[in-house]
Amino acid sequence: MRRRAALAAVTLTAIVGLLGSGLVMHMIAVADGLRMPAPFLVPALLVPATIIQTAVGGVAVWRQPRNVVGWCLLGLAGANAFNAFVSGYAELGVLVHPGSLPAAGAALVLQTSGWVLVYASLTALALVFPDGRLPSRRWRPAAVGVALATLAAGTTVTLFPGTGNPPFDHVQNPAGVHLLAGPLLPLLVLSLAALLAGLAVGAAAIAVRFRRATGVERLQLKWLAYAGGFVPAVLVLCWLSELILGGPGVAFILGFAFINIAIPAAVGIAIFRHGLYDVDRLINRTLVYATLTVLLTAAFAALTLMLGVLLGRGSVWATAGATLAVALAFRPLRSRVQRAVDWRFDRNKYEGLRAVDGFIEKVRRGQASPEQVGEVLRQALRDPTLEVLFWLPESAIYVNRSGKPVSASSEEESRAQTPLERGQARLGLLLHNPALLERRELLRSVLSASTLAVEIARLRVEVRVQLAEVQASRSRILAAGYEERRQIERDLHDGAQQRLVSLGLSLRLRERGVDGGSPSLRAALDEAVDEVGRAITDLRELARGVRPARLDQGLDFALRDLARRSPIPVELELTGERMPTDVEAAAYFVACEALTNTVKHAAASHVALRIARENDHLIVRIEDDGIGGARLVPGSGLAGLADRVDAHGGRLRIDSRSGIGTLVEAKLPCAS
Repeated sequence: MRRRAALAAVTLTAIVGLLGSGLVMHMIAVADGLRMPAPFLVPALLVPATIIQTAVGGVAVWRQPRNVVGWCLLGLAGANAFNAFVSGYAELGVLVHPGSLPAAGAALVLQTSGWVLVYASLTALALVFPDGRLPSRRWRPAAVGVALATLAAGTTVTLFPGTGNPPFDHVQNPAGVHLLAGPLLPLLVLSLAALLAGLAVGAAAIAVRFRRATGVERLQLKWLAYAGGFVPAVLVLCWLSELILGGPGVAFILGFAFINIAIPAAVGIAIFRHGLYDVDRLINRTLVYATLTVLLTAAFAALTLMLGVLLGRGSVWATAGATLAVALAFRPLRSRVQRAVDWRFDRNKYEGLRAVDGFIEKVRRGQASPEQVGEVLRQALRDPTLEVLFWLPESAIYVNRSGKPVSASSEEESRAQTPLERGQARLGLLLHNPALLERRELLRSVLSASTLAVEIARLRVEVRVQLAEVQASRSRILAAGYEERRQIERDLHDGAQQRLVSLGLSLRLRERGVDGGSPSLRAALDEAVDEVGRAITDLRELARGVRPARLDQGLDFALRDLARRSPIPVELELTGERMPTDVEAAAYFVACEALTNTVKHAAASHVALRIARENDHLIVRIEDDGIGGARLVPGSGLAGLADRVDAHGGRLRIDSRSGIGTLVEAKLPCAS
């Protein structure tokens, strides 16, 4: 570790020294009259590039000294610093003050081939990224071949005769071998081709690793692949610039500076694992806008040419018309290009967005329920474990699509959590497979497209929960009312009724104790006893109407007692099961009210009373053979009965056709 740290410190010092001295000599040469186009463009781009390479490479070596990636970046920075030094040395010793510096001719020779070291460092970086080792032992011959190709390219470029690049375009290469411009020219071409093949080998290494990689390593490789994709283009641009312009143009210089900044920046992001998921979005946007730029530029040129022919060359209207057409075409063309790029390069995202868009269209047409958004997201994101939870701000809880509260705490350790938001409003929470976090662009795009459906579903679930709370509140009020009625019935039975019975017995005893007394007194006592009896009877009927005590022994027992007291024969069909107290009370009052209406209004000769349980509901059916014609009239007994059933969350059905009879059916929820 200490040796590596010392070596890194020496390397950093050498880079800084070479870069600084080279820039100083370049400044002196410019100040002493060196003539060259844009004399400060290259230093202005080279300095930040080398600083970034040195910083990222130095931190990587410090934190991971056994990883060769950091050393490759330092090698890239060293190559650029070396090129700056030999260029400045040659400018000062060959052009400005000839013969003033020793070995200035050697520096002139080296500055023509220094760029090969840059590409060698980039190829080495591609071969060992991100773990610092070759993909496997079978890649060792390829690595040796790349090294030999780099050496051959560097040698042939160094010895190639002719003039150098500006500002050395009038100076002959002192080490030039004329055979390389004649019979040995294919050797130069082959060496350069081998150098390009080395870059291809590096790209193949990245591709092989990418197929095998998962998780963070896969995202690291995407970053390097994105930045490294510009290297072959810059190399081809360099060669075209040499053939056409006789030297590097501004486009090449900018491109070369870009890869010298982009690659170390991408490696730094990948190594230190910050914002890795952005690479998918970055690649996607680059492809979209690059394609869009080419298409719009071609369209603008074609329209300008066509309108120029029609309106006259140099017409302002031609330019304005072409600009307007391109501006109008931008948005729809961008959407089409985006879909095409997704279809070609990110099929999962393309199919996921299609599924979401199709679902939203079905919701608009009323062919699908917004609450099905969870199922659609499972299909779009290909995650069978995915679940959507909806946020209820009033209660400050999460619920599922059925309105059941769900805890989103550490109990869901097996699933990742992604907030669902629209603007600043919280809509819910997405529970999903943690592997989806490695595909943030897919997750972000699909969730963004489904936000409207999630919000509609959340509102519907919230309304459903509030209705359920109202229903539960009404049921609790009814249960409390039933309990109060039960207490009143007990008070009447155990209190006033018992006292009246005692009073009647006392009066009867007094009546018997009056022997030979006044007949009028005996008659008065006898009338008082009869009045007490009638009061007891009325009190019993009142207590029975409040809540029959027989319900304590079960609904079946109470209904049998009700049928026994009915003046019309009642056919019973009972379940024998016990139900919740409030359900039994509601069923009893439904039967009692329906039977009372039958006795008073139906002129029936027979009544059938049936109790049955279907799934989680208790069915109460009262059917008679009377005259029918019963209607739900506000304020009537049947209307009150309907309100009672509805308060329990049930449904009341009345079928009463004239001359056929009446059917009253109540369906009461009785799930325990």
